[in-house]
Amino acid sequence: MQKGRTNTKKLVLSALFVTLALLMSRFLKLKLAPGLSLSFGGYPLMFGGMVLGPYYGFMMGIVTDVLNYALAPSSFGFNAFFTISEGLLGWFPGFILWKLSKGEGFAAMRNDRKLQNKVIISTTLFRAIFLNIFLNTALLYPYMKKGVLALLPARATKNAIEIFTVYFALTAMVEALRARKVSFEM
Repeated sequence: MQKGRTNTKKLVLSALFVTLALLMSRFLKLKLAPGLSLSFGGYPLMFGGMVLGPYYGFMMGIVTDVLNYALAPSSFGFNAFFTISEGLLGWFPGFILWKLSKGEGFAAMRNDRKLQNKVIISTTLFRAIFLNIFLNTALLYPYMKKGVLALLPARATKNAIEIFTVYFALTAMVEALRARKVSFEM
């Protein structure tokens, strides 16, 4: 395939990860309290970002958020900043893996458990602390004003739980691929 052309295999895998993210965000959601739920929809985006790289991870997050809004519009309306936040959820794992593996990507992580742990731990912390607690809370402020501060302790507790669930889910996915010797060479 010529350089600069879109890779069909990456597009198909991207569509698969977006579909999984949409299905998981709709059907694998645990309500913890009113207005607070544990969703598993971001897992395919994070994993897809690791497998396909930061660009595809970002685009998968954007497409997923737009499709999620189209399927079930929010009472807050559409906010492009939340869409960018979802894009960052897919971008960061690919970016950190690319940086730590010196451009080798997912193949390097599959062969190096220390690299795998660094990438997965940094991804879970980025998601919980930067995206969920700080950025998304700041984005909710215009809609909820001081009410957002009342949600902060519950959001922090939820994200503390999610750190472990995300870590174990992503580790299980990589380990399953390692055991089956699956390769995503593009």
